[in-house]
Amino acid sequence: NIFATGASTDLALGANSAETVRIKVGGNVGIGTTAPGALLHLEHATNPELRLTGKINPTSDPNILLSWAGAETTQGLKLWHDSSVGSSYIDSLYDNAAGDIYFRTKTAGTAVNALFIESAGNIGIGTTTPGAALQVNSAVFPQIIAAQTGDPTRYLSLGSNNSDSNSLINFTTGGVTSRYLGFQYAGSTKMVITGDGNVGIGATTPGALLHLSQSNQTTSAYGIQFGTDTNLYRSAANTLKTDDNLSVGSSA
Repeated sequence: NIFATGASTDLALGANSAETVRIKVGGNVGIGTTAPGALLHLEHATNPELRLTGKINPTSDPNILLSWAGAETTQGLKLWHDSSVGSSYIDSLYDNAAGDIYFRTKTAGTAVNALFIESAGNIGIGTTTPGAALQVNSAVFPQIIAAQTGDPTRYLSLGSNNSDSNSLINFTTGGVTSRYLGFQYAGSTKMVITGDGNVGIGATTPGALLHLSQSNQTTSAYGIQFGTDTNLYRSAANTLKTDDNLSVGSSA
């Protein structure tokens, strides 16, 4: 045992005539500092690092547990690495509806809840009460953006407009109007909206404001239906047909 005698005497340890560890009278331990401000305080002039390594791979899983005495297995936050598969985990141990995880910024002033994961698994960005698997809130023009790396002129955004409270799906094409916003089912494109505003159903290069196309289909099932009983469709080349009455112009 090594003890420092005296009611106000710290214990200093070192090597090569230089101090490296100090144990304060109150119990704080400093490595690289003589004035530790917490139970364990590490300080280094360049790139300080705290390292936990398992000695026998893959059975040694290094971890850090933040909890309170007596509840180490039921409450707290655990950071650990599964050496057998190479995965890393952030675990909230509390098996309760209150076991949420907050990612916060600006905690030196008024804390901002930037990202929130509730105990049930829902994720909130800008909100701590997400009502779905992912909910994004913002005081100014909330939106989600998917952009191409290296080309900020090409992106898709989903959001709302604060000025008129409308919801928007917005995409930019980098100035190439032939590029389109596509709607697919099972990997097959069913409808597109091009950069110049043309809409294609069954056509990915619509040549008009609305372009309907289906190869070799000339029945009413591949046209436009009005109500429940009137169809307008292409029955042959250069031929538009309806199987019902068609009125053009005004009628009495």
